[in-house]
Amino acid sequence: MLEDRPAGDGEAKVAQAREGLAALDAHLATIDGRPVGPDERNEMIGLVLSVDETLRELEMWSGNGSGEPTAPPRRRGLHFRRHKVRTDTGGPVNGEDSNATVVLDRVEPGTKITAETAPAELIPVQPMPVAPSPPPPTATPPTADQPSPVEPTRVEGPGAAPDERVSIDEEYRQDLAARVRALRAELDERAGRVLVLTTDERQRPRRRLAGLFGSIGQPATAETAATTATLPAALRSRRSVERSVGKVLTAAGVIAVLFLLFEFGLTGSLEARDQRALLLQFQDAIVTTNLDLPNKTIPSGTAVALMNIPSIHVSQVVVEGTTNRLLKAGPGHLAAAPLPGEFGNAIILGHRTKYGAPFRSLNLLHTGDLINVTTGQGLFVYSVNHVYHLKSGDPDVFAGSTDSRLTLVSADPPQGASGRIVAVALLRGSPVAVDTRPPVPVGRDELGLSADPVGAVFGLIWLQVFIVAYLITRRIRRTWNPTVTWLLAAPILLALLLLVFINVDLLLPGTL
Repeated sequence: MLEDRPAGDGEAKVAQAREGLAALDAHLATIDGRPVGPDERNEMIGLVLSVDETLRELEMWSGNGSGEPTAPPRRRGLHFRRHKVRTDTGGPVNGEDSNATVVLDRVEPGTKITAETAPAELIPVQPMPVAPSPPPPTATPPTADQPSPVEPTRVEGPGAAPDERVSIDEEYRQDLAARVRALRAELDERAGRVLVLTTDERQRPRRRLAGLFGSIGQPATAETAATTATLPAALRSRRSVERSVGKVLTAAGVIAVLFLLFEFGLTGSLEARDQRALLLQFQDAIVTTNLDLPNKTIPSGTAVALMNIPSIHVSQVVVEGTTNRLLKAGPGHLAAAPLPGEFGNAIILGHRTKYGAPFRSLNLLHTGDLINVTTGQGLFVYSVNHVYHLKSGDPDVFAGSTDSRLTLVSADPPQGASGRIVAVALLRGSPVAVDTRPPVPVGRDELGLSADPVGAVFGLIWLQVFIVAYLITRRIRRTWNPTVTWLLAAPILLALLLLVFINVDLLLPGTL
């Protein structure tokens, strides 16, 4: 800490303030660009408050632009003090009563003046008769053998001459006030840097808690409040914007990483769960109903076939429909095409990189590889005829055919989905029937390369709910135990974020 200075020494207080600012500069130069420890932070805050207290005293002494100073300053090494000296005669002094005050202008610091101890030449007070209008005394010029007094004595009272020191003191007070304002500006700038360099979420003063949810404890310290209050408004605004932008970008990066983990990790688990449910549904339907009759309309989302490709280790339940939402459960059968085993071109679409990626290795199929498909009408075996890639604008693969074939379609390339990869397999043997179901219209969103706009609407709604829940959690943790708050809120926040990701996923191509 800085050493204490004499209470009435204005110049010493200015020097003390400058010394504190220099100490702050030394600290800031050593910590800039590295983490700040609690001890360094507390020491800098203590310096800021010490200089602030010194400047407050100087502001009071200089009047701070309003009123008279509460304590006279020191100038040119001399103290300007007023001492009341009572005469020992009890009579009038210069026409006034005995309570008149004699002003001693030049007195060394620490000198005590009384009526008994004052030198006679400094207090030429003699009883004088009362006169209606006494002429002003005429000054006698000093002679060579009579030295002039150090400073003439003046008498305060109704008849006293004006104090010539007023203009000198006022000029010095204004100069001191200007220097104090400059020092205050420097302190504000350094306090801003201290707050920016030492502010950390972990260093923020928190209320102490007791028990599970605790009780309200001590508020933020006065040091932190004082440091924040002395920050310049422009610096606070700029730093606040920078910190806000940094937090938003960091949050966006974290959410993007979580979304990638969801797409290429968690979606496989979701697809496996749906496949187990579809397998049970398919087994029950084969036993209890006449599944997949050629003249029977198939409900969307129903399990219609079990497909097995031994060469690339694929065993999947096929659902009816090829929208983005239905393809999350597994490969989907195009509703407008005949079923596997029937005459015509049976078309099945599936994911290449997400949701278990059943068609990830579609490009590894070779001519002659077998594809086994079981439907409600029986078991059918297909032999791979050829595999090829289609770019955007190439002939469509969704047209009918004059033979019985199975066409498997997925996105190509795996990360871009700008085209398609197609594997065509021909039926071994004869088809069981000809499709006579009513024609079903197929939209563009069922062809595997388009997005579902519904995902944008629901994704935005769930994102807003997630943000509100996050802000509520941050507000609650200021009162509750932070650890308990995050433990209780984490499952809810993760569930809401999962709903956001599931809906945003609909904006990606269905066969990606």
